[in-house]
Amino acid sequence: MMTSQEKQSYFSKGLNYFNSKKFFESHEEWEQIWLQCQNRDEKLLYQSMIILAGVGVHLQKNRPAPAQRLQKLGLIKLEEIKNQDYSQQIKQLKKLYLRVIADFLQDHYLLNFDIPK
Repeated sequence: MMTSQEKQSYFSKGLNYFNSKKFFESHEEWEQIWLQCQNRDEKLLYQSMIILAGVGVHLQKNRPAPAQRLQKLGLIKLEEIKNQDYSQQIKQLKKLYLRVIADFLQDHYLLNFDIPK
């Protein structure tokens, strides 16, 4: 079982990697939390964050088709979350999912968004 301190450490490292456009590394950090989640909705929330990092990986590698497939999957996972305690995170993640591909392509392969805290 992961302690809250360990969870915070993995989350923070993942967030820092994500915001530094090191999407694979952020995926690896958040996956450590996801693997330990017992709560279905919390697991779905972290899974959607991991998928969003995967979108970034594909876009960096100039693979828009797999990025779009992951984008759709991530939005589906967010819709499956029923716990209203996650509503703010869900709202912010949905915004990122809906604009990530367009922003990435418009900005000549630079991502301009932040992951919710």
